[in-house]
Amino acid sequence: MLSFQETYERICETTGARTQVELANLLGIRQSSISDAKRRNSIPADWYMKLFEQFGINPNWLKYGTGPCRLNFQPEAAAAAAGDVVHGAGASFGSRQPLSIDTTVYGMSCPAGSCADPSSLPAEGRIPLLPSYTGKNILVLHVDSEAFAPTVFKGAYVGIDTTRRHPVSGGLYAVHMPFGGVALKRLFLNIEKGGFTLRVDSQNAPETFLPAAQCRELLLGKVVWVMHHFPDSGTDAG
Repeated sequence: MLSFQETYERICETTGARTQVELANLLGIRQSSISDAKRRNSIPADWYMKLFEQFGINPNWLKYGTGPCRLNFQPEAAAAAAGDVVHGAGASFGSRQPLSIDTTVYGMSCPAGSCADPSSLPAEGRIPLLPSYTGKNILVLHVDSEAFAPTVFKGAYVGIDTTRRHPVSGGLYAVHMPFGGVALKRLFLNIEKGGFTLRVDSQNAPETFLPAAQCRELLLGKVVWVMHHFPDSGTDAG
């Protein structure tokens, strides 16, 4: 028997909805409709259609957890065929909900002596992102350095979850470096010194150290997604 809860969790995972209110807004329904579906232990068929139309989410994956999460779906082409036009947060296809959300992008320079406060970062513009990549706790940064290549290239956009400021050894974080702006660093527990060794993924790069007492002050949050173009290797045969 299909489980409402399992399907509901997969829906939230792919859309980024964290509450019933957020999901109801995405689906264009009342919150009470979600409560009714939970009581019946059944997902309405029109939810699957709306989620496919808006996000390209595979109904079979939602129902059974099998197959690809998303199908080969191009919302721009679908919207054009329907006589609709995609314009960031104002666009829709099959509903009034956005296909993408215009999101503010911040630079990685900040005033000398400031702490890890997103309000001190310069806003560089806005880019459209899928709703699942946005949220009130997600800070989007525009990477201005090759220091973390080949994991993150210069020009990439990274999503920082500002609620995840408790360091985990091996994790990738945005760190405020006093007098050096914000940098991406991988943190490794250093018990002997009582803190974390900061490294980048490129070879032979110097290490720095972050005392445990300063983590809350200097960590902006954990990197949860990266979006960038791979550099042209120049090896195409064509």
